[in-house]
Amino acid sequence: MTAKKKKAALIAALLAVVMVASGCTTFDNFKNAFFVDKDSTDTIVIGVLEPQSGEYGEKGKAEIEGIELAHDIKGEIGGKEIELIYGDTQSSVYVTESVVNDMVSKNPDVVLGAYGDATTLTASTILEEELIPAITISATNPLITQNSDYYFRMSFTDSLQGDAVAQYMKDGLGQSKAVLMRVDGDEIYNEIIRQFRETFRTLSGDENSVITVSAERDRKNYDEYLEKIKDSGVKAVFAPMSVTDAEKMFQSAEKLGMNDVEFIGPLSWHGDDLKKLHEKFPDLVISAVTDYSETATASPEQEEFVKAYREKYGKDPTEEAARAYDAYMIAVEALERSGGVSGEYLRDEIAATNGYPGVSGTVTFNERGEASKPVSIDKYQLGQLMTVFKSGTVAGEIVEDPVAATVEDAASEEEEAQAGSEAAGDTEEQAGADTPEDGEK
Repeated sequence: MTAKKKKAALIAALLAVVMVASGCTTFDNFKNAFFVDKDSTDTIVIGVLEPQSGEYGEKGKAEIEGIELAHDIKGEIGGKEIELIYGDTQSSVYVTESVVNDMVSKNPDVVLGAYGDATTLTASTILEEELIPAITISATNPLITQNSDYYFRMSFTDSLQGDAVAQYMKDGLGQSKAVLMRVDGDEIYNEIIRQFRETFRTLSGDENSVITVSAERDRKNYDEYLEKIKDSGVKAVFAPMSVTDAEKMFQSAEKLGMNDVEFIGPLSWHGDDLKKLHEKFPDLVISAVTDYSETATASPEQEEFVKAYREKYGKDPTEEAARAYDAYMIAVEALERSGGVSGEYLRDEIAATNGYPGVSGTVTFNERGEASKPVSIDKYQLGQLMTVFKSGTVAGEIVEDPVAATVEDAASEEEEAQAGSEAAGDTEEQAGADTPEDGEK
């Protein structure tokens, strides 16, 4: 048992004795007498555990920007300054353990981060042992919150991503068959894949409705795989893979003229990466999962956030920055409610977050410490990023977007008629297409 755990157990025992001995003793009196061991001049410490280099360096920096903006706006609690301390995981599991241990030695009240599932899982074991609550901003592996009572998640899990994509392909796109394009050995997407298969097969009522195409790891040319997908006649492909692998897939799809097939990617494609993919492959239909939609009607909180972010950084915020901003503000509000008490009491206050009006969406943590948010699908249409589907909506419902609607209204009648003709042709081709049974290709 660590010193911090021994202290927590001692305090719990003292609390029981004091409460029995004196019915008029309040929690505040007890807290002031026994628990608060920082004097009034001490700062509140928030650890920022993010990769500033390596594979996820850019994503980590985006999350740091959101945290630092929130810190600019809310930099103290009850007269106590909030200090940010930083730990660079370098996008490495091997580096993370020593970085977290060093951060723990500086006694943070709460930790924000890290980006990346493996590094966050590494951090979770250490932080729970030290009774330090933490909020991951973008990591999606369900084990992070399942295995730790002290870790919370701002985004959704891999299983929710897979479930939402299956709903979109079946109800939003009206597909009875789906292609699952994966990379052999890329295990970080295993839970997304499992949930997608399960949900799509249930919705379609057909155990053979998911056609799996597996690409060899480090394969430079995807022509062979995309030819099989094109021959199948299926018009929707779920591709849980890295953006680097997706680019190889899109090069082959572009070469084969697969402009009538929609490619759906995981959360990691969204944001700047989705924009770059659209710009590089403008004739392909590419969409991605998100819980942060730039096209949705902005709340006053979102408008203020975007304005402040542009003023500080001279650019538009990413979804990582928005979630990081919310994570900081939720942590600060929990610290205020706990009266500056950390450890288990702070963990409980974070867990009590309900209906927080965040800039990345309304946040309520469920019993597993996961933010309950609708999962959206975004894609570019007519040059605009559109939210085309939200999980939990009526089956087949497409979410209207005011920006995109304006663009559509401006389209000529001739263009609309042509689009309708092409759509009809696609429907006929799809209806007559033969698709192989489910299995590895």
